[in-house]
Formats: sequence, structure tokens, C-alpha cells
Amino acid sequence: MNSLTSYSHKRASQVFFAFMLTLVSFILFPISKSFAQSYSAPIIITKGGTYTGNWESRDSEVPAVEIRTTEPVVIENSNIRGAGYLIKSWGYAVNLTVRHTKGYGIQQTPYVNYKKPRRFVTVNNFTNLVVENCYMESTAGIYTGTRYEGNGSPSNTIKVRYNIVKNIDGRVYGGAKEHSQFMQFNFKNAIAHAEVAWNQVINEAGNSLVEDNINIYNTKGTPSSPIKIHNNYIQGAYPAPHTGTSFSGGGIITDGDGDISTCPAYVEAHDNQLVNLGNYSMGIAGGNNIRYHHNRAVSSAKFKDGTKFGMYSGGLWSKDYYKKNTTFANSIDNNVVGITAWGGYPSDRNDITVQEHASFTNNTHIPGGAITQAMEAEEFIRWTLKLQQNGIVLGPNGSSSAAPAPNQAPIVALTSPTSGASFASGNPITLSANATDVDGKVTKVEYFSGSIKLGEAVTAPYAFNWANATAGTYNLTAKATDDKNATKVSAAVSVTVTASIAQTPTQNQVPSITITSPKASATFTAGNAITITADASDTDGKISKVEFFSGTTKLGETTTAPYTYSWTNATAGSYSLTAKATDDKGATKASAAVAITVAAGPTAGTTPPTTGTTPPTSGTNPPTTGTTPPTTGTTPPATGTTPPSGGSTTADLDYQSRTAYPNPFNDIIVLDLTAKKVDLQRVVLKNQTGKIVYEEKGSLALVNDKLEINLSDTKLKSGLYYVMFTDTTGTTESIKVIKE
Repeated sequence: MNSLTSYSHKRASQVFFAFMLTLVSFILFPISKSFAQSYSAPIIITKGGTYTGNWESRDSEVPAVEIRTTEPVVIENSNIRGAGYLIKSWGYAVNLTVRHTKGYGIQQTPYVNYKKPRRFVTVNNFTNLVVENCYMESTAGIYTGTRYEGNGSPSNTIKVRYNIVKNIDGRVYGGAKEHSQFMQFNFKNAIAHAEVAWNQVINEAGNSLVEDNINIYNTKGTPSSPIKIHNNYIQGAYPAPHTGTSFSGGGIITDGDGDISTCPAYVEAHDNQLVNLGNYSMGIAGGNNIRYHHNRAVSSAKFKDGTKFGMYSGGLWSKDYYKKNTTFANSIDNNVVGITAWGGYPSDRNDITVQEHASFTNNTHIPGGAITQAMEAEEFIRWTLKLQQNGIVLGPNGSSSAAPAPNQAPIVALTSPTSGASFASGNPITLSANATDVDGKVTKVEYFSGSIKLGEAVTAPYAFNWANATAGTYNLTAKATDDKNATKVSAAVSVTVTASIAQTPTQNQVPSITITSPKASATFTAGNAITITADASDTDGKISKVEFFSGTTKLGETTTAPYTYSWTNATAGSYSLTAKATDDKGATKASAAVAITVAAGPTAGTTPPTTGTTPPTSGTNPPTTGTTPPTTGTTPPATGTTPPSGGSTTADLDYQSRTAYPNPFNDIIVLDLTAKKVDLQRVVLKNQTGKIVYEEKGSLALVNDKLEINLSDTKLKSGLYYVMFTDTTGTTESIKVIKE
């Protein structure tokens, strides 16, 4: 590559005169726009074969050549001109080759239903399209749309090569216009082996109206065979009239509003020259796995007469234009760019505009301020030399003996870890990379920390586990090698490894347990059962059992909630009750002690009243609640009468008349506490494993000494449950209920 200092006026003049003889011998436009030959009427081809002739249509509604067969058709050594489509095939999965043929757009006529621009070739569904060594003037270029129906082989693809193109023009009758390109990909399925190469496209201001010179819209190549756009010379992209201030076209672009399955992808554009283009030179408006490299984009932003562009002027860009989240894994690298832009741009330059969703690396900016027209002229000299060096003659009767393209280095980028990631030493770090090779295959990916090789992988997804990283900061890279031993090193990713902090194994937490009934200082009568209830839980496991003790004497145990035990043989005396919970890991916790008293029972021989004793005679007033009980030795009252004064009531006696209904229940339980007015502070519902499935606590409002519990939102399964309720004195009781 010449040094950029060659871009001086002096150097441009030297090069120009040095190669004057070359330019004289090179035929820029070998075919003048004259129509001396005679033309036949439009033709409809219904059989495969090779066709040669001169065909013309002066009606925009009638193609000059229409192909209605799926059999291979070759058009060669022909002249075609038309007011509408020159060569058309829609709906026939066409296999078409056009070579050594000249096409001209002529005066348009009125159109019906939709615009018919003067496409040189327009195919709808197709299996194969080849356009080589042709000449096009004042046409609307080549359009491939709707659907590719080929088999993916090199003989079923798109090849557009060695053509000369002058003035792409999308205008139709009456001043209307249709977006038109030199080459338009517009089908939503993948194609392999596609190539647009060695074409010379020159559009003149005032005589053309091109949109994007090459547009890849919702079309993709394949990972092993991307769409290749290379070694094209593209000059000029202007609005009509060219002095306008608004223009949406440009040079080469991937574009499309499809989702991830239909967006453009796997496109490689390299060694193209883009000169004096309005709006932009190369852009990515959407798509992934796209690479633009080793291209040259040069623009003075002036027309031939020296006047400045009135429209926007920019160079290289990438953006997720349609916001479909399909734009990623793209690279714009190793390009030479110099784009003049008027209107307050620094140094009158706008080389790279938007840098999103693509890496921009190793791009060279032509030094100095505004690009001159002499610099643009040198680009054409560079182009003619390249053609000669590769033995290529463009256009009809041209030839190609181009040497095989040089091997392209692979593409590689680290995908894991991400820059700035932090890891603890002792933990493996997974390294992985996205590596592809556009003209071969990747044979291995090596991973490095600085210059130290960590390891390698030979198959996708090229993963390697770095297992012995010590504390520190590391710059990681991946190096891909292809099957011709070309290599490429990825951008570096910086990560940090921190010293591991010894982790103390989490200690088992002991359970918690509290005796909820009886209460401290409660007094019971010998011979009556004493119900002992405990509330036990474990924060990091479960309760395996609860044991109940009087002093050091074990009374009994239970393994399921609610944790209760009925002590039936207590004799008169004072006792200190405790409960001990054991969790599933063997940890234990004893509750606080609860002191109670058991008083002696009634003296032996006292005869209780027989069942069915005659009630008082009519009119006798029964004793009111709280009446002083009879003295010791008298017959004890029947079950349910007021207990003797001087002894605390047991939990069983407090709640024995309390019920929960209906039982079995569906969604609602009514807790009936009318036997004795109490103030509740907590009500819970537990399942058979002791898990709380419903809870109310605080100041619970009773209605007529009843509490309605609505369980419709708990979605309980059918089975046995326990309603446990606690009053403001801390006394707790439970009732078994069944869910229907």
C-alpha cells in the first residue's frame, strides 16, 4: 500500500501523467449509447437453452425479455433495451445466466398498478443467477427478491462479476421514482457461494438516481460461506436533482428489519473502492457476523464542476437502526478512509460516523483536511492498475484470468470471560471464543495471558478451562489459526483474579423451643392429666423429636407437631418442667423451666354423686357462677361444674368446651370460645409436619366469642390439620380439624 503522504496534489499529478498511456488504452465505457443495430419485438422464453439477439420494449408494462421456465436459460452476446423491465422472471424458480450482453434504459411510458423501473435483471424466486461481462446504462440494476430455491451448491448461487455499469437510474414515468440499486439482495433465506466482484459502477450527478449501490436486505450468507462483495469500484451516489439537500442512498450496506432468523448475516466486503458518494460509503444498519475490511472510501464532497454537496456526507458506520437486537459480532477494520463533510465538521472531515454494535479497529484516516478531487482521480488510476495486474478486462467481450484471491486471515473474538470480570483464585475460568474463516476453516484457537500460552482448543465452541490462576490482573487473548496457517489475534480482555477467602463451613444452628402450656405457677389436681405443649422450630433444618422432662426424669416424647404430651400420673408436689428439641443434625436445645404444683386430690371414700341424681325441685335456684364450693370432703361437683377455688385451671379445662366447626371444613372454620371469654393474641393452622400454613396474630377481634377463619386463599390440600390458639396470658391449646 502506498503511504498516505502520496495524497498530495503533487503526487496525484505525477501518478496521473505516469499512467496516461494506460488510461488511453483502457476503455472506460466500451459501448456508447447508440442503437445502430436493429431490434426485435419483446421475447417470451418458455424453454431452456442459449439465446442471442436484440430485443426491445418501448412499453413500461412489457418486459423486453421474459423467462417462463425452470430449465437453465443462457442469454449471451445480445443487446436489450426497454422502457420497463429488460429481463424478467417471476414465479418460475429461474436458472439464468446473462453474459457479454448490453442493456439500456430508454424513455419510460405510463405504468399500471405499480412502478416498473428499468431493471437490467429482475428475478423473483430463483435457483441460480449469473451476470458476467455485461454493460448496463441508465438501467435500474439487478434485483433478486422473494425466495432462493437453490440447493446451496456453487452452481446454485449468485455471481455478479466483471460488469461495467453507468448511471443506475430508478426514475419512472411522470417523475416518480423507485429505490434502485446496482445489486439488490432481497430474499429471506441463506445462500452460499454468492459473490459480487470486479464490477465498475459509475453514476453521474444529474444523470442517475441510485439508492444504495449494493444493498443486502434481510438476506444472509452461511457461516462457512458468507456473501462476498469484493474488488468493486463504485463512484457516485446522488439525489435527483443532484443539488438537493436530502438523500438516503449511498455505497454498500447491510439492511433489514427482520428478526434473528431473517436479518442479514454472514457478509464480507473487502478491497472495494468507494469514491465521491453522498450520504455514506459503507454502513451496517442491521445484521450480525458482518465484516468490512481493507476497503478504501474517499470523497471530496464536490461535484465534477467543483460545487459542494448540499446533502449529508459520511464514511463508515454501524448501528442497530431498526432496534431488533440483531446487530452484533460485526467488524469494520483495516480500511482506509477520507470523507469530506461541509458544515462545521472538524477539519471538514466525517470519516467514521456511528460506532455501535461493531468493532472499529486498525482503520487508517487519510491525513490532512478536506479530500481533493485529485485524490479521487488517483483512486480510479489505482483501480485500472489493479485490473491490469489481475488480467481482468471488464464488460462485453471482456475476460478474466484473475489469480486466486489471497488467503484471508480468520476472525476471532473472545466471548468469555467479559472485560472487567473478576474471579476468585482456585476456581476454574472458562475461556471461549467465536472464531470463523471466510475462505477455509479454523484449525485451532490458542489462549494467552500476555505472552504465556494457557492452552488451546481445536473444535467449536473452542472452550478451555484455565484452572490454576493465581491472584492478579491478566490480559487475555485468543489466537485463531486457519487451514492455510494464517493467524489472527483477538482484542485483549482484562480480568482480575482475587485471593480466595477461606470459607468456614456453615455451622448447624440449634433449634429453638418454648413450653407454651402449662404456664408457670399453674396448679393441678393429682389424678388429672396435665397436657404439656411446646413450640419448636429449626431455622436450617427440621425438628426430629421433642422430649418432655420433669427435672431430670424423662416423661415422654413426640416426633410430630403439634408437640404435646399428656402426663397422667403426676402425684402431689412441686415440679420443674422442661422440653428438649433435637434437630435433623443432632443439635439439641432445652427450653426454659416452667414450675407447676400438683395438689392432692379428693380424700378417699368420698362418694361422688351418682349419674342421674334428681335435680332440684322446681323453683329451687341453682348456684350462680362463682358460688363458694363445698368444703373438702364433700362430693365433688359433676364434670363441667365450677372447679374448686384455690386451684388454677389447666389448659384442658380452659379449652375443653371450645370447638372449631364445621369439622370437616371446606374454606371457613369458626373457632367457638363461648365457654370462657378470653382475649386471643395468636391463631395458627399447622399441617401434620408442623409447618405453619396460616397465621393471625395481634389483637384478634371476636364476635360473640367466636373467631371466623377464612382459609379460601391458602389452597389447602385435603387432610388433617391443627388449629392452635394462644390467649393474652400465653396459654395455648389445639384442636384437630380435617380439610375436606
